[in-house]
Amino acid sequence: MEFYYDFLDKYLDRRDFELIQLDTDSLYMAISGEWLEDIVRPELKAEFEVENNQWLSWDKWSGRTPGLFKLECEGSRMIALCWKCYYIEDGEGEKKKFSTKGMSKKQNEIMWQRFEAALKGGKDMATNRGFRMRDRNMVTYEKTAFSLMATAGFLPVSRVSSWFKAETTSGSLLTQAVDC
Repeated sequence: MEFYYDFLDKYLDRRDFELIQLDTDSLYMAISGEWLEDIVRPELKAEFEVENNQWLSWDKWSGRTPGLFKLECEGSRMIALCWKCYYIEDGEGEKKKFSTKGMSKKQNEIMWQRFEAALKGGKDMATNRGFRMRDRNMVTYEKTAFSLMATAGFLPVSRVSSWFKAETTSGSLLTQAVDC
């Protein structure tokens, strides 16, 4: 929260960025410029240049410094359904990064279309297979369950007004609210 209020909110105009998803150690956001530096408030650029090293990594060695944010992934669009369940794609339809907590990535085909269908209210099913011990015997199991759903963790879905989907328009990231 400090990073948001003491850094992003201070140096960036809220019209130029949109938070997509937060986690304990990560933040996903869409920006209206090509680089973060492009959307810094003009009157605060000098102060930003002095202070940004307290918040952002600036070279390959500072990326290992605890507490600093580093650019881990870039993409042209993202769907974030809930915590630890998102999909980031580049402009050419190539998968960049994704997370599907509880869903085997090797046994299920993870595609943008599945996330998009879930965002629009669809119920996605996935199958996980593996081995486990039962009564001192190794047994196989197969479990089919709902996998991708637009939910908000412990909040009732009715209290969530919208989720955000980032898309590219002429080379820059914009966000578009998508009602669930």
